[in-house]
Amino acid sequence: MERFTAPAVVVSNTLAFVGKNNTPSVKITVKFNHEGKEVILTGDLWLTYKTAQKTRETLEEVFGFTIQYDLRLLNEPILTGQKCSVVIDGEVWEGEERMKISFFNKDRTPKRLSPEQLAAFTSETNKVFTALGDSAGTAAAGPAVGKENEKGPLPF
Repeated sequence: MERFTAPAVVVSNTLAFVGKNNTPSVKITVKFNHEGKEVILTGDLWLTYKTAQKTRETLEEVFGFTIQYDLRLLNEPILTGQKCSVVIDGEVWEGEERMKISFFNKDRTPKRLSPEQLAAFTSETNKVFTALGDSAGTAAAGPAVGKENEKGPLPF
């Protein structure tokens, strides 16, 4: 199986000791779609001296959980519903190939612009279209040109 990245949603999280060495972990279960099927996988954020900094960064940057909070909070499903992106690799486990979560990353789903961002975006794109020779300073193509909505003329 080749590595791939998928948008995902957290369905649960908990603290756990894992394996014969009882390695402490934040276990995070996510769901995502792969090849038209819903997949549910659990990954680990390890809590060891060697991995502590990366785990801290992931919890803060991806899930908004800062280590200054009591880690015991992660024993409750407080991350449920959060969006993220997961990097999936294949591995062979007991003779069977299966998926495993290699990394949790920030959600990369495009977000709608706020009204303020949209105004700035429109201002900048109007400059571009003006520079390209559009006398109105707006896009000259598309079905919405010249149409109006409840707020007035559409910008392009």
